[in-house]
Amino acid sequence: MTDYTGFLNGIINIPHILIDPVVSVIVGQFMNKPFKGHAHINFSFDMSKYKGDTDPIKAAFTQGRLPAAPYIDGEFNRGDGNGGLAKSDPNRAPIQIMMYDSSQLVDPYAVTRGMPRSGLNSGSDLRRQLKPGTTPMDYAVIDGKKKEAGTNYNVYSNFSSWTGAIVPYDRHYHENNGSNDTLHSNGKITPGFSRRTATPDPGRDGILVNNSASEEVPIDTIDSLKPFLKLYAPRPKDKVAGVIAPSRYANVFTYYDYDNPSSEPVPVSDEAGPKQIYADQHSGLAVKVTNPKGVNVQTNSQGKDVMTRPLDGEVWHYEGTLNGLPLADATVQLRQPLTPTIDLSTPRYIWLNRSEVKAPQKRDTNVGTWRDPLGDYTENQLTGQISSTLAKQDVVSSSFNAPGTTHSIAANWADDNPQGDPNKPGQFSVDKDKKAKMYYQMPPQKAPKSTFFRGKVKVQRTQAIETSADITIPTTVAGTAEDYYFVLLNNDTPDEMWYTMKKSFVETGDPTIHFMDGKETKFSIAATVDPNGKGVGKYPQNLMLYIPKVKGTKLTNVRVAAPTGMTVKAVPVTVQPNQLSAITDYFDTYQLTFNRAVDKPFSYTYEYEVTKATDIPRDEPFQDMLMSDTQALAISNGLTFDDLKAVNLHHVPNLDFKKQPAPGSNGAIYALPAESLEESYFQVRDNDQSIGKTPHSWTLTAAMSPFVAMGAQDRNDFRIHWGGPSVTKTGPVEGKPDGYHNPTDRTVFPAGNPAPNDFWNYYNHQAAYVTANDTPTVCYTLDRLTEPDAQAADLIRYYPEAKLQVPTGTGVVQDTQYKATITYTLTTPDSTLN
Repeated sequence: MTDYTGFLNGIINIPHILIDPVVSVIVGQFMNKPFKGHAHINFSFDMSKYKGDTDPIKAAFTQGRLPAAPYIDGEFNRGDGNGGLAKSDPNRAPIQIMMYDSSQLVDPYAVTRGMPRSGLNSGSDLRRQLKPGTTPMDYAVIDGKKKEAGTNYNVYSNFSSWTGAIVPYDRHYHENNGSNDTLHSNGKITPGFSRRTATPDPGRDGILVNNSASEEVPIDTIDSLKPFLKLYAPRPKDKVAGVIAPSRYANVFTYYDYDNPSSEPVPVSDEAGPKQIYADQHSGLAVKVTNPKGVNVQTNSQGKDVMTRPLDGEVWHYEGTLNGLPLADATVQLRQPLTPTIDLSTPRYIWLNRSEVKAPQKRDTNVGTWRDPLGDYTENQLTGQISSTLAKQDVVSSSFNAPGTTHSIAANWADDNPQGDPNKPGQFSVDKDKKAKMYYQMPPQKAPKSTFFRGKVKVQRTQAIETSADITIPTTVAGTAEDYYFVLLNNDTPDEMWYTMKKSFVETGDPTIHFMDGKETKFSIAATVDPNGKGVGKYPQNLMLYIPKVKGTKLTNVRVAAPTGMTVKAVPVTVQPNQLSAITDYFDTYQLTFNRAVDKPFSYTYEYEVTKATDIPRDEPFQDMLMSDTQALAISNGLTFDDLKAVNLHHVPNLDFKKQPAPGSNGAIYALPAESLEESYFQVRDNDQSIGKTPHSWTLTAAMSPFVAMGAQDRNDFRIHWGGPSVTKTGPVEGKPDGYHNPTDRTVFPAGNPAPNDFWNYYNHQAAYVTANDTPTVCYTLDRLTEPDAQAADLIRYYPEAKLQVPTGTGVVQDTQYKATITYTLTTPDSTLN
């Protein structure tokens, strides 16, 4: 093999003594005899990074778009693009390029100051400095004294841009003193306004409707729109629900004042910000809205308009023109379930001891809550069922009207209660406060030895809903909801759990939630069982392990590891004496036989093999259970599945105020106990940011149901005051910036003098108090316009200063346990997560 190394080195390593004179000659030729010619320069701009303004409000209007057209015709340069700015100039040039030579530039850092200009030796200070990224040109700015001395070049443009932009915001709230901002926009023009999410409460705010797949939307002043808003407003006293049409969110703004008589473009003033325009001022303004899924209202054979489906999960896409030129479009995501909600998951398992239900004893338990958001405009009926292998009991309430707030469901258990029968009135009662209670015989006479029962409750509308737009919502459209629970009837010993069970996902970074990306083939779960010391001397040798079935998966590879020095045999069981025959619909059961009493920790693992990922229930906790033949001995924590999105909500605050002294006549404020701080946090993960993609803005809202309690009136006047957010469970909370003032106050911060970003960030991070009336309020906003570098790949914020307020004059608060459910919603410009 021939070695060419020396030959190549000889070519490459030309002595400087030869090259330096050559460079000197070439440079000298160009300096003394410059050449003339033509050059075509192409400029590329990444508009996704275009901000357009330092003011957050104006930047929200321009960010990520082409620059607004300075003329009403939507165009930019004309002719050779070397003229002035006048509209009529045939060579008008709003886009100009001026070139400057080195004699017209200055180096503010003076990186070559004092270096000799003579000689071209590569070892000179000047030559060593002239490297890419370090030359004076890299730092050069135009000499202010020679700003007008540059050379203008012809600039041709062959594109047009938007003259106006559609800005969705809730006009009823911002311009008509409405009580609820159904877009949670924090202002008319804020980042992401072109992709906002509408979350109106159907009862309080109105029902989203569109009876045309593509309809013109009037862009009128609020004075012209007020009669329309009043006509379609909810009228609970008349049992007429309100409606929300697309026009409620339709607004158009311009960045330039096209009505100004000046011959040159006039940007809107910094103080006023973008200018809102209306159709009565601009005959060429037209906006229409489309829904890709079409209409949700049809006319039946009797000529009546009938809703065929809710618009939940759909979109309204707004587009239009101004003087024939396209407006910058916008999309509103629609999030409005009309279905009643029922939640029997707290608790999902009800524990009863036989002595508690043996006559004359009776036991009342909380079963859950329900709500019909349209309850003010209809009537509902509740049906309940409890069943085991040998017995089934059904109870049915009368049809009744209940306000559209959250109501409690309880159950009364006793062995001398009448057998549940849907034909016997009173066995599912609803009192004047709309608190519902079911009466069941427990255990049923036909199944005296059963210990495990499945219960369910269904809510069904019994009346069609009439709306202010003469649209009827039949009971068959989003009119039914159902949930289930389990009842464990124990012998008196034990009357408490003897083991602690904990389980977690193996593959994921989150132990209790698996966010699915569609590529999963299986899920692996690991669990531990620890004796808690309450069954010393009585721990059993045989146990029944119940593993929940998950639709869309198949249970495989169940393995049990016995404690050290012990053995265990795990055998699947398909038929269990004295248990619910339908239990196989919910659980796979294994008989665990140990060689002696299980008084030491053991563990087990299993896998869910994915058969159809789309069938896997989202956001439903799946809990394991451990039983003896007659008693429940442990219930595990729940594992849930959810979809992996650009931004996911991993954890929400669980505020447990524990047992507190009763409030006095002046009310009371209760601080969150120290033992509850551990769970007082929310956790948001921006999955795009974690992999280096563009991070997202997002807003977290909370809506709290009324507080319910056994034997007590529901309370919708309690409040949670969050206090400031903290990065740790013990604080300190985020402090105010020096000199802080509300950045939305335009009298202090006009567009020309915007508030500092740290003012905006503090404002966005403060949570509004939440009242127990199902009304959503904003907890936290991350706005990438004011904090673009915020790390939210895994953002956690605690609320160590959270307080529960019982207002003055709220009446008697019973000495019992009150509970409320807080529903958290994470909204990004492109999606909403609950």
